[in-house]
Amino acid sequence: KRKQEAIIGENLLKENKIKVHKIEGDLIDLKLGIGETEVIHNSINLKCPCMMEDKKAKRIAENFNLDVKRIPISLLEAYKNKIIDNFKFEDYLIKWVRYSSPSYEEVYFIKKIKEMLD
Repeated sequence: KRKQEAIIGENLLKENKIKVHKIEGDLIDLKLGIGETEVIHNSINLKCPCMMEDKKAKRIAENFNLDVKRIPISLLEAYKNKIIDNFKFEDYLIKWVRYSSPSYEEVYFIKKIKEMLD
């Protein structure tokens, strides 16, 4: 059985809503995990925003003057711009809570902002 996230990612790739960029050249040693390092490396080379939750990685990316997006803010933007509906928003929010373990206050804040958008 495949993971739901893999299926979602595969569908987004097929629909050309996201693009996976190959890493060109050697990576900078940022003392981060390989995923965060690759995201920062690609964002620098492609001159595009990046999305990450890890606070240390976010600070390092911002030190490179990168535009760093966070998952809950991106979810709110997608909902506001009608890219995702209420059902998808709630589904993605649950996954974000499950995998990122945000504080109760952060989850409450995101839900209140969504209520204001409705």
